[in-house]
Amino acid sequence: MYHLMGLINVATFMLTVAGLWFQLAMVRERTRRFACGELTDGRPTSILSLNQMSSVYLACFAFFFYGLSLTPVNHYLAWPRFIAVLLVIAILHYMAADRRTLIVRSVYGLTIALLLILPTLFYLYPESLPDPTRVGQFLVLTATFVLGQGYWHQVHTIRSTGRTGAVSLRFHQCVCLTAFSTVLFGISMGWHKGWPLIVLASVSMSMKLITMWHFRWVRVSPLAAARRMSAGDQAPLPAG
Repeated sequence: MYHLMGLINVATFMLTVAGLWFQLAMVRERTRRFACGELTDGRPTSILSLNQMSSVYLACFAFFFYGLSLTPVNHYLAWPRFIAVLLVIAILHYMAADRRTLIVRSVYGLTIALLLILPTLFYLYPESLPDPTRVGQFLVLTATFVLGQGYWHQVHTIRSTGRTGAVSLRFHQCVCLTAFSTVLFGISMGWHKGWPLIVLASVSMSMKLITMWHFRWVRVSPLAAARRMSAGDQAPLPAG
């Protein structure tokens, strides 16, 4: 059952990887359109929350490191998350290039530093870290809190503007399905090793459902339309 749920989790997490790819592709396309003067609803990364993307990074990195720290190494957890970490870094690269603020560039630099430093210490200087599994669990709990408030910040940004901007619905759909399979995978691992997965994935799934509902809210709510009008945005909303 453990290996079956592990394979299912990898398969569904690849949907999250696909969702991140869709998000990256959307940002790249908006960047191209902005450079050509074709973008009518803000800058290339408008509405896309730095808070949320850094939260996604921390969650993926936490599972990546937690998977490495387990004995034996949980390859189902570690390596798919590593791919996701690289994609989030690519998205943050575009956000840093677009916004050019100290906070965006700092977050971008910190994500790269964390990816390089912590695994290096774990493999080359393990005595420099306390119990790596405890470190991984601490990272997951920290990521749960950061992820929850990051997703809520994204929802708040959508509600306050009445727009979804550069936010990708496919990304949220893929992550929600992955979170559900991660809960099941955590259950198959047993509570002792699986509780970090269950806790974080439950929070992620709940917040993704709320975020996806707001894509419909943007289309049908008079309040959303009023907030777009008050900001001077009369561009038509995309279908779907």
